[in-house]
Parts: sequence; structure tokens; C-alpha cells
Amino acid sequence: MLALFESLGTVELLVVGIGALLLFGKDLPKVAADAGAQFSKFRRSLDATWRDSGLEREVRQIRDAIPRDLSLSDVARTASEKLSVRLEEEDRVRRAGDSASGGPIARGALEPDALPGPTENPPAPDAGGSPKLPDPPPVGP
Repeated sequence: MLALFESLGTVELLVVGIGALLLFGKDLPKVAADAGAQFSKFRRSLDATWRDSGLEREVRQIRDAIPRDLSLSDVARTASEKLSVRLEEEDRVRRAGDSASGGPIARGALEPDALPGPTENPPAPDAGGSPKLPDPPPVGP
């Protein structure tokens, strides 16, 4: 909770204190006590809601499931191994599908699909509203 106030310095706290004193005057101790009581009441109700909802148990299970001694390189290695296993499985499934349908030759998969050529953007209209046409090529010598 105090992490919210880590950037406050002494001068800022002094200004807030003087402002509170000017605003509340003699009632400042009573106002501070009421604010503290309300804050603790809010905190207790928030903790009770957290426990009653079951989220605390779920978070604890997740924390227990994650090994604490893994370094970043271990996590990266594990992710890489899982990715390569998944890619191998997908490749195996694709090959099984190729052989079941007569192979890639029977389906015409050896010929690459024709990719569309680069498309040109239509000419932008000039200030007059008509499209701008390219200059004609030079004629003759």
C-alpha cells in the first residue's frame, strides 16, 4: 500500500499536512481517526471478500504449481521443447493427410500457388477532384 506514496517527498507531505490543518483546523485528529477507521473497515471487507470468493485458494494453487527454482533459460528451453513437439505433431498429421488423399502430387501441391503481383494504388485525385494521370511517355527522338 505504501508503494503508492514512494514518490512523495518531505516537501509534498509537509504541504499536504499544512493544507489539512488549514482545512480541518481543530477537528483534524477526529477526521484522521475517522479516515483510519473507514480504511481499516474497507480493508477487512476486502480481505473477507477475497477469502470467500475462493480466489485466494486458486492463486495459492497456481503459485504451488510453478517451480521456484526455474531460471529464465530453463523456461525458454521448456517452451522451445514444447513448441518443437507441437510442430512435429502437426507435421506428422499433415503428412498423414497427404498420404490419405493421394499425396501432394495427386492434389497438385508441388506447383506453387500463383501469387498475385504487386498491386498499384489508384492515382489520388488532385485539387480539382479528377484523378491524376501519369505523364505520357516521350514520342520520337
